[in-house]
Amino acid sequence: MAIVEHYKLGEIIGTRTAGSNGNVSCLPFPKGYKVFWIGMQVLKQDGSQFHGIEIIPTLPYKLTIEDTISGDDRVLEKAINLLTEN
Repeated sequence: MAIVEHYKLGEIIGTRTAGSNGNVSCLPFPKGYKVFWIGMQVLKQDGSQFHGIEIIPTLPYKLTIEDTISGDDRVLEKAINLLTEN
């Protein structure tokens, strides 16, 4: 998504991303406890911080409980409508 955002390859539809990327590292402890962290530094294409910085959609849409109950994928529908309009 960062590449799509940086190079303006198209609309970003839906909700904000998690703002995290990279290799996940894990340190196991006794009794099944584990500590996870991102094991590398990831930067945006312009060299700025990526971790904790979300990709904000150009066409925001948050799914509702009604969308989930009906099984409709409103984000996909918006994307298809956008493609068929052009």
